[in-house]
Amino acid sequence: MTRPRLPLVSPSCCLLAIALLVWAPRLRAQTAATGTIAGRVTDARTARGLVAATVEVDGARRGATTDAEGRYRIASVPAGDHVIRVRRLGYASAQQSVTLAEGQEATADFALQFAAVPLDAIVITGTPGGEQWRAIGNAMSSIDASEALQRSAAPNLAALLETRAPGVIVTPGTGRVGAGPTIQIRGRSTLSLSNEPLLYVDGVRVNNAVNTGPPGSTAPGGLSLGSQNSQVAARLNDIDPDDIERIEIIKGPAAATIYGTEAARGVIQVITTRGASGRTQWTAKVEEGAIWFGNPEGRIPLNYAIHPGTGQPVAWHPIEQEQARGTPIFHTGHTQSYNLGLSGGRDALSYYVAGTFTDDDGIEPNNSGRSFSGHANLDIAPSDKLRVSASTHYFRNAAHLGADGGLSPLLDMSIGHILN
Repeated sequence: MTRPRLPLVSPSCCLLAIALLVWAPRLRAQTAATGTIAGRVTDARTARGLVAATVEVDGARRGATTDAEGRYRIASVPAGDHVIRVRRLGYASAQQSVTLAEGQEATADFALQFAAVPLDAIVITGTPGGEQWRAIGNAMSSIDASEALQRSAAPNLAALLETRAPGVIVTPGTGRVGAGPTIQIRGRSTLSLSNEPLLYVDGVRVNNAVNTGPPGSTAPGGLSLGSQNSQVAARLNDIDPDDIERIEIIKGPAAATIYGTEAARGVIQVITTRGASGRTQWTAKVEEGAIWFGNPEGRIPLNYAIHPGTGQPVAWHPIEQEQARGTPIFHTGHTQSYNLGLSGGRDALSYYVAGTFTDDDGIEPNNSGRSFSGHANLDIAPSDKLRVSASTHYFRNAAHLGADGGLSPLLDMSIGHILN
């Protein structure tokens, strides 16, 4: 007789069950003696709600970020007297004392005053925890991503950085789909090595490569024109601007004291958006647009060649010729992007999840790109002394980068001729 097999239980399930047994009584005990603090953060001059303001309960390891209307909600705060602190870039910090009764909700509203030099802002420096701006000796710049996106609708991280931080030079790429820029902080720092600043996302160093693409040759020691000058891709644009809370830029050789000698060319620190306590909020964004090559007739010069029969110079303009034949070399491309996200939290749990799909067609038949980026942040605070945070990023890209050399139409139009 065959005995029935019992289903196997994975070790991860066992660990999860043990964690629930350990923390469940503590969470129940914590909830029984806690309350909620809620309120609204506004601009003192306009009375409009301030988005992305950081609200913290001093000494309780509890906090939240205000929504688009400036409202916040902090749950599971121990009952008693507390000091609530509010910070936001561009405004002076504020604090307020509240008394929270068990099982009740206390209200703490703030009206922040504009500050030209917010030295009390908390910045990420590479050391454990944050530091106040006044306590840092390095030259730094900070960009509020949510505010910058509302003003400019920047399509990528490079556009978000451009002209928003002094000393940061963003040089555009070729303009093709998939091409990325190069970034220099305070000019060139080396003649033989890379001048690109280090890139960190939530304190973790990520790939900052530029001018990447297909290799010119796959054979050892071989020489090939297989790349066709299409090595124009950059990893900087792998990060979706909608997932960014703020960007901090550390300039000068002083950054090397924290991040190592490679940081002498600067450091770009990207802090991503995290969830806040409160009801679940859904966000969706759809973008559609066109990509075109403006005035190609004026940008491509006339080419001349000697006619073999008459010996006279013959002018040839490829753009005008192909347009007259009804087969234009360049066409109007198309770009589309779809973003969906949700965030929220309850008691000791907060989350933020978002995904973006992009599909672009360039002005040339061999230039296109399709990408998907996913981002998730999870924060769990089972007690006042323990906080667990997890951040996950996923990016997948398939791109045809086009060509600038060899058989590229741009090179043929620049130096070719119909008689050659």
